[in-house]
Amino acid sequence: MDEKYRNQTCGLCGDYNGVQIYDELFEYGELVDIADFGEHWKVNDPTEKCMEVSTQNTAHCPDQKDLCTQLLSDPAFHSCKGLLDSPSFVEACVKDLCHCNISNTCLCPTLSEYSRQCAHAGGTPERWETAQQCG
Repeated sequence: MDEKYRNQTCGLCGDYNGVQIYDELFEYGELVDIADFGEHWKVNDPTEKCMEVSTQNTAHCPDQKDLCTQLLSDPAFHSCKGLLDSPSFVEACVKDLCHCNISNTCLCPTLSEYSRQCAHAGGTPERWETAQQCG
């Protein structure tokens, strides 16, 4: 972002003030839960009210956590290790699988975002799509 916008932004994009302690993704030194983050930033307009963010329990999918951990530990993501908050991506993956009927396409958004965030963090993710996965 251009320097002329320093201290001029707010909301999901942050305030661009360079002070990490005010990072909108952290509260009291802890990473904010995805659902809480969404709830914090939603804004109703005069004619519509935002729906509550679903925090549906994924306890009925305990076997999916191992699969998701395995997918995000794939050799294609080797350079991402330690760069990202992998548990939050595992949680997103589990939720994707729990709310989907076609597992080979449901994971594409989460895996794609993991790859994108890895690259932004300095990693070099390799090609992870296959004929069986996002294909």
